[in-house]
Amino acid sequence: MRIVNATLDELAPPGTLPASRLTERAEAVAAMVQLVSRFGPRSPEWLRCRMVVAEVVDAIRAGNAIDPAIREWIAGSLAMVGYSGVDAERLSTALVDMGGAGVTAGARDARRWQARLDALPQGALIGFSRDGGIVRARLRDHRRDTHHVLLASEDSGQEAWIDSDTVSRLLANGQAWLLTGTGGQR
Repeated sequence: MRIVNATLDELAPPGTLPASRLTERAEAVAAMVQLVSRFGPRSPEWLRCRMVVAEVVDAIRAGNAIDPAIREWIAGSLAMVGYSGVDAERLSTALVDMGGAGVTAGARDARRWQARLDALPQGALIGFSRDGGIVRARLRDHRRDTHHVLLASEDSGQEAWIDSDTVSRLLANGQAWLLTGTGGQR
């Protein structure tokens, strides 16, 4: 419970959410406790949960719509920790609705890029904008179950598992590109 409270105090201090949403917050806290208890504080599931909480809170603060893929992830995570399908849908929809209704064009583009990213072969080359230059990384592996891709820097060879939602959002926003000659192993 302490790790969940610390996370929420960091990402969504008291007073962040409107009073009308405190019931959903309490349910979300209970689900987060179940998630961290089941998978552990260093698990990819908990790290993804923290990222989702940050995205939802940022959208609420800015009054922006939340990507429907976030709602789907929340519903799936709730089902993993034992929520019925009906309760998972109800709570995930309520949490996402806090940020406003509607799907932005950016969210649609991110979903389209997610599908393209999932279809890329190992060895595909992706360029990322960084400090006025481009960092090139090769796609080494997909983990569709945890929504991660393994990327290896062309310069250093260093590998890292990156959240595929982040990569698809960068592609959709023009901060990353699929580079020519991206097919096949290297």
